[in-house]
Amino acid sequence: MVPTTEVEWKFEVTASDLDKAQALLAEVEFSVAELVSVYFDTPDRALHRAGCTLRVRSGKGGSKQTFKRETSDGTMARDEWETPSGPEPDAAFLKDTPAHDLTGGRPLVPLFKVANRRRSGLLHLDGGVVEVALDDAVVEAGGRSQPFCEIELELKSGDPAALGMAADRLKSLALKPSELGKGERGYRLLTGT
Repeated sequence: MVPTTEVEWKFEVTASDLDKAQALLAEVEFSVAELVSVYFDTPDRALHRAGCTLRVRSGKGGSKQTFKRETSDGTMARDEWETPSGPEPDAAFLKDTPAHDLTGGRPLVPLFKVANRRRSGLLHLDGGVVEVALDDAVVEAGGRSQPFCEIELELKSGDPAALGMAADRLKSLALKPSELGKGERGYRLLTGT
């Protein structure tokens, strides 16, 4: 199975900024989804040590299993493998990804979950299409929880410069660039770092 490449920018914001962002992007038709993602790893966290995450995300349309691997080029791009799934990772799917070699056949266990109310839609710009996701979420790990809000801008097609144009549309907000994915937030909460 060949991965796709995900290119996105993330910004930490306040809950009120999510509403302001939606107003600034009035031409975007936002839909709302309630998503729950459970993140899996080996007991010794082999995937995390290798810069990878494995999640099963459930929502209105069913469940999807996603394996992501950080790229080595220093950008916000990640290799991504995704397929429909049940509530647990599918071993047959994982055999076609680097996860198979990284886990070495060890069992996968659920480590933490992220519950997320997501408003998302497509922003069409000259030279590209950007998916805008307004996330009001909470991560739960090790008996602790932490709420957070973020805006994700993901390039769906066209020139990566479209990400900058999308961010410019939101420049009146107090955008704080973030390199933390939802998975990394969970690992940090789990370890107390």
